[in-house]
Amino acid sequence: MPARRDPALIKLIVKAQAARTAVEQRSHESIEEIARAQYHARDYFGVLLKLGYLAPDITAAILEGRQPAELTRQKLCRLASIPHDWQAQRRMFEA
Repeated sequence: MPARRDPALIKLIVKAQAARTAVEQRSHESIEEIARAQYHARDYFGVLLKLGYLAPDITAAILEGRQPAELTRQKLCRLASIPHDWQAQRRMFEA
């Protein structure tokens, strides 16, 4: 199957990585303060932060357009629970 890069999904992953980096660099501040500094609502920032800890190969697949066809920005944002364990994440996102 040819790569199918999704600009909205890629933008979400980039924002998620930025959220993770912000938290790691500003660990003395609250999540609410960091979210505000990043110009995001606290709840949305929480979603971004959760996505910032996706397994590296899942992130790479999204950036390269190799994600499952049904994986969209909306679906990824609405997932209530993403496992912390990378193996469990891989099972969750298998095509």
